[in-house]
Amino acid sequence: MEISLNFIHPAELKTLNDISKISHQYREIRKFISQYSTYAKDNSRFELEVLEDALPPGFYIQAFANGLDTVLANYHDMVVDLEKKFLKKPTTSLMFIFHEINKFRPL
Repeated sequence: MEISLNFIHPAELKTLNDISKISHQYREIRKFISQYSTYAKDNSRFELEVLEDALPPGFYIQAFANGLDTVLANYHDMVVDLEKKFLKKPTTSLMFIFHEINKFRPL
């Protein structure tokens, strides 16, 4: 199935791609957390495939994954809030969504 993007301005397309990249990075970090965090095993929000090149288990890697899980809770909460705002007002701009998500872009 081919999708025509002729109706989307190039700047909007770039913004969508940037949002997609941030979302992809979040998903990759969630994979790591789901494999190594002690929190994720008890409180997993969703199932993700296990990483192929697994690191040996240890307290440092668990602590790091637990810390990532704690920090990413803010991102997850922000996405839930964005969904609520969009459901209340479907005309929420793409730039507003990008502005909120971009705060979590890695350096």
